[in-house]
Amino acid sequence: MARRQQWLTTLDRHFFRKRYDAQRLLREVAEGIREAGDFEQVASRVAAQIETALHPEFVALLIHQPEAASFRSVAAAPVGHAPPPLAADSKLISLVRLLGKAMELPSEESGWLRQQLPPEQWP
Repeated sequence: MARRQQWLTTLDRHFFRKRYDAQRLLREVAEGIREAGDFEQVASRVAAQIETALHPEFVALLIHQPEAASFRSVAAAPVGHAPPPLAADSKLISLVRLLGKAMELPSEESGWLRQQLPPEQWP
């Protein structure tokens, strides 16, 4: 079994270089966060690494303090692309909680998700 995984990794590295690099980079990001202890200290570096790995239009990392009414951006890449604060009780945040994972938000007006949410709840 271990040998099979090694072969698959070698094939990925050879034929799917971008995917392999993205997965490797994201693993390094996760390890860096665990080692840092304070997420806000490494947030800018994490956002930049995610942007490098996945090439999205932008990356924003949000944080929510228990007593706060909204999520606020602690880092964005490219710099200056941070969304405004998102209400902790918004439908978008509820959907993210329900899915239990990061989401890709379409930038175009015609996206299905954007059509499902009230305009005041869209970042």
